[in-house]
Amino acid sequence: LFAFLLINPLTNSIASQYFPGAVSLSPAEALQAAMTDRSLLPTPDGVLLHLWFLIVLIGFVALSPLFAIGLARLATLQFSRPGVLLAGLAVLVAVYSVLARGAEEVLSRALESDLTLFRAFLRYLPYFLLGMAAHVSTVIWDSLHRISLPILGIGAVMVWAGFMLPVLNDGAIGTLYFVAARAVLTTGMVALLMALFQRFANFGSPTTRLASQGVYTAYLLQILLVWVAGAIAISIGLEGTMLYLITVLVTLLAGHAIWYYVVRPVPFFSLLLSGKWQVPSKIAS
Repeated sequence: LFAFLLINPLTNSIASQYFPGAVSLSPAEALQAAMTDRSLLPTPDGVLLHLWFLIVLIGFVALSPLFAIGLARLATLQFSRPGVLLAGLAVLVAVYSVLARGAEEVLSRALESDLTLFRAFLRYLPYFLLGMAAHVSTVIWDSLHRISLPILGIGAVMVWAGFMLPVLNDGAIGTLYFVAARAVLTTGMVALLMALFQRFANFGSPTTRLASQGVYTAYLLQILLVWVAGAIAISIGLEGTMLYLITVLVTLLAGHAIWYYVVRPVPFFSLLLSGKWQVPSKIAS
């Protein structure tokens, strides 16, 4: 809500000064446009910008107690070897993804509405559940931290075939096939990345703590800082690759610096820009 009422209007106002063909807006005008006439905003997604994922996350968090009750049984179940289990999880996610995509399509047609957020909720839900399940079952944890070349290879071939074979990239069949192929490849890639992080980034340091504790603030401010940094860079004459590199670097550094020097010391700012009321002493400990 704080981002919608303050951060997004300021971001849209800055963007409207630089976005080609956009109507110049003040922050107050940008907020009013978000609530009354979205066509005035500089970009089609200007109402939520990147905050759509936070809305999806709210749904996950709200349902997580119910999920936890269902997943509690996993602690008592016996599973096969981690590698075999990962293959089963990939198939399970693929089947779920096809069913969820079909259900979303039927529902969107029945309601005559584009259920974009609901589609995102359904798409990311199995990975949220896998994360919860991994904290209940050590076998699932081990399964999600391993490199599986067969799953990665099969997923890559499925995605490639979906693009190359006409029968697999046309109409409803093509849509459902691509959803399944993407699910298989994504599951393998998630396990790959988690295995690499476990092997090479499983340590604590002041730098990693700064990065992890400040990531929520940096995420909320991300698009705003991109436009601020880009506007400053443009004003001093930067363009092309240098404009891009400076904008990215300033955005990354500024987001975490704001968390460390502004948000972390003040509980009220921590609530608005880090998601929880937290006094500095508890953060330090």
